[in-house]
Amino acid sequence: MRDLPSTIVDLAENGSPIPGTSLARFWDRKLFADTTSGSPMLPLVRPAPRVGWEHPPAKGELRSVVRGNRHPDYHSASAYNPVDLFAPVPVYAWDRGPAVRAKFLEAYPDRPVWILDGPTITHDGFRVIAGPLTADQVRALP
Repeated sequence: MRDLPSTIVDLAENGSPIPGTSLARFWDRKLFADTTSGSPMLPLVRPAPRVGWEHPPAKGELRSVVRGNRHPDYHSASAYNPVDLFAPVPVYAWDRGPAVRAKFLEAYPDRPVWILDGPTITHDGFRVIAGPLTADQVRALP
């Protein structure tokens, strides 16, 4: 904790000297930056064309499959996973392929599914690609 202030100032590129050793050397700034604006990546979700908001992918009992890299895409969304993964709130899973999707669908059989593309795919923010989908519709995906 003693190096946290120095790290924050270093990451903010303020240049102001603060006692302590910055831990910024352990971060790759490119992984934390939005590729279009250079701002920190936040797990905000926007709809893709032709996808409505009748069932927004951030409320209620649902499953969201995040496509993209483990870091930063999945890690940015998984920060919102509840401690109790069976609580009636959204749960995010990293889409590593059909086998992982099948386990995710089995764990939450009655919840609708949303497919999200992460920033490493969109080169912008998180974007809803499809949803709400049934388990059978998700199983049919490549």
